[in-house]
Amino acid sequence: LKSTTVSYFLPSNPGAVKQWSSETNSFFCCHGSAVQACAAFHKYIFYKTEPGLIMNQYIPSVYNDGRKRVELEKDPLTEYECRPDFWRFHIRPSGGQFELKLRIPRWAVKTRLSIDHTAVDLSDIKDGYIILNKHWDVQDICVDFYLRIEAVKLPGSNLYGFREGPVALAGLTGRQMALSGSLENAADI
Repeated sequence: LKSTTVSYFLPSNPGAVKQWSSETNSFFCCHGSAVQACAAFHKYIFYKTEPGLIMNQYIPSVYNDGRKRVELEKDPLTEYECRPDFWRFHIRPSGGQFELKLRIPRWAVKTRLSIDHTAVDLSDIKDGYIILNKHWDVQDICVDFYLRIEAVKLPGSNLYGFREGPVALAGLTGRQMALSGSLENAADI
């Protein structure tokens, strides 16, 4: 498999086989996996509100409305670690006084946040958001979202899939395989 080929749809049935595209032909678009939705993700990263901004997606980007500016990047060091146990993001807001609400993803088993290397108490989380309201002048907000491997029951089935944080895990096999172990301790399966 070359890195330039595309698989629009990867069946999740145990032992299922997917035909891969070629580099210039056979891009399959009729499987209903909605991969084209990725082109619209940028619309859902930031939401402008009366008191400030809501950050819902952690996709490297820049928000700039001429007054407020927020840069968001994924820390490249966590990308190079072999199986890091957290994802780190840097958020650099500027533009004066405004509220910045940061969504805590459902998959985050623990969240740690600091502003300019000073830890922030996260005991006051409201509706799944960290609310920061201050005068922003290019401070560095560093947020770590800790991951775990978990088993997820597939709808309408007695089968389970595995996920690490927001990433669905898959294994390439030529046959159906059964795993055994505790679903609460999926990393040990």
